Amino acid sequence: MTAAILTLENACVQVRMHADCSGTITDKSSHTEWVFHPVALQEEGPIMMDRVWTCTTRSFCDYYPGHFTAQKVGDHSLRVQLTHSLGHAKGSFTCHIILDGPWVEFRLEDIDDTLPSLVFPPHIISDSLILPSGVGRWQREPSSATTFLTQATSLNMRWIGGLKEDTHHGWMAIYGDGYADSGAYLHGMAIAPTWLQSLNAWTPTRSIRYRCVNDGYVEMAKVFRQFAIEQGFFRSLQDKIAECPALDALRGGRIMSFFLGSTRHVANYLDNLQTPPADVLTHDGEIHVQANYKDVAEVMREAKALGMSRGIFNLRGVIRGGYDDSHPDIWPPEPAYGSEEELRTLMAEGGNFVSLLHDNYQDAYPRAASFPQGVIHLPNGDLMPGGYWHGGQCYILNPREALHFVKRNWEYYRTLSPRGLFVDTMASVQFYQDYNPAASLSRTQDWQAKVAIMDFYKSQGVILGSENAGDFGMGHLDFLENRHNHQIGESIPLWPLVFHDAAFCARYPSHGTSGGEVGRSLEDALWGYAIMWPGSTAATLLASQEPFKYSLSNDALHARIGTAEMLTHRYVCEDAMVEQTEFSTGVSVLANFAHEPRQVFGREIPAQDYLILE
Repeated sequence: MTAAILTLENACVQVRMHADCSGTITDKSSHTEWVFHPVALQEEGPIMMDRVWTCTTRSFCDYYPGHFTAQKVGDHSLRVQLTHSLGHAKGSFTCHIILDGPWVEFRLEDIDDTLPSLVFPPHIISDSLILPSGVGRWQREPSSATTFLTQATSLNMRWIGGLKEDTHHGWMAIYGDGYADSGAYLHGMAIAPTWLQSLNAWTPTRSIRYRCVNDGYVEMAKVFRQFAIEQGFFRSLQDKIAECPALDALRGGRIMSFFLGSTRHVANYLDNLQTPPADVLTHDGEIHVQANYKDVAEVMREAKALGMSRGIFNLRGVIRGGYDDSHPDIWPPEPAYGSEEELRTLMAEGGNFVSLLHDNYQDAYPRAASFPQGVIHLPNGDLMPGGYWHGGQCYILNPREALHFVKRNWEYYRTLSPRGLFVDTMASVQFYQDYNPAASLSRTQDWQAKVAIMDFYKSQGVILGSENAGDFGMGHLDFLENRHNHQIGESIPLWPLVFHDAAFCARYPSHGTSGGEVGRSLEDALWGYAIMWPGSTAATLLASQEPFKYSLSNDALHARIGTAEMLTHRYVCEDAMVEQTEFSTGVSVLANFAHEPRQVFGREIPAQDYLILE
């Protein structure tokens, strides 16, 4: 290896960088060394195209092996030239390297506009990778695909990490300046931070801070938790409950979710190259009511009679036309479910029960009278299309423009006196850009505007929930309906290790996904999540009343740990079939995902069941 052109060190760490930008970070406490590869995969284009979902899987046609030539500038900086593998120059930038205790910061500035994107510092190759994706992922085998991981979606927290084989020695990196215009490039077991232009230009600085850890992914999560607290996007449930006492309904409670109905549209099937079902053909344009307000009231009564003692009733599809049909022009409520007075009565549910309304300010539908007001413009002037949902093809709202609809619609909602709102996907999607000259929006401004929407709702004193979340929403969101699924030996609870005591969490699906007994959920118990139960109709609830009653044991556990910090997680058995979590209240959960009983700590855990230790 050639001699380093730049060496920096303090009492905690040493950094050495070579002229080809390979280099090392050495943890002086453990003498563990992490190596930057001399090559970083680069792309000719911007990587993150202006689409509702970025194509995260990349092929060898998308990228090229980028090489670097660096010269030392001053005491702690490099001027770096990026070169194509064929030898022609692509662009240059300045990298400042700053030591701060255990942290090593790479600060990129003066990036040439000829670089539409930049992967730097180069990839670190680890024996396994730790990725804050879903509940958390421990990747122990090389990825078969090259992947670009987007912020707030592929990565729901702004960090990445890696581990040495069979040790707790690891590294992690937290994104700083330019977070909204960043991601990670993953190839095999190599990963590197990736930087994007903002509205086709480079803003002054991109930065990322590396550090070594010696207690594996748990330490990584706790380091990031402290970062979130210091940066102000962590607020505890205790503080949120003190500010909004109605939120305490979810401490030992559950979420009952009601899908009230949606409008049938023949055109939606035809546009999607599908044959419309017979009922859609005969009832085109009519709403299909799955549960009306009287049904909901009956289910609420029955759930309480079966033993539900507290929780949330989430009404989806109250808006004009039913679920998805008319966003953002949601008023008046769909009359097919019943009268506004009946709805107001449901909203008046009190004590340890809270009814709330579902809404969405990500999507706008062409049948809305306000359309296309506020919709994001692509670089060519077209409107940004979104998903294809119950309302058909939607288009994506600029959140700064959406705030006008939020404030307008709140004046309607407040006539119902709701104690909470579920604002779908508010903090769970990647950041967008708007090229409309009259409403230009960078990704950073998109992030800030979504925070402004959440801030407005919280200023009204209501409970605020959403589907999934990126870390930027955790200062405001009170509960989450997550898509956190469990994979043996891969799933690690990074999210609850950081945010368990910042928001109540539940999952799609919830009850009965792994339990040996229907209705007993190992994942929810292990991660300290609340149960989410489909409300549907009284008849379907009565048909599942035994599983419903059996699942109440999860509620009892949640009452003890719902607002507690998750302290640690580990795999108890070598085959990863038994896992353990511990909470700050002194409660520990042992979950056995095997199909046979397991003996652990002198106790037998039945097949696909869990034990509570104290």
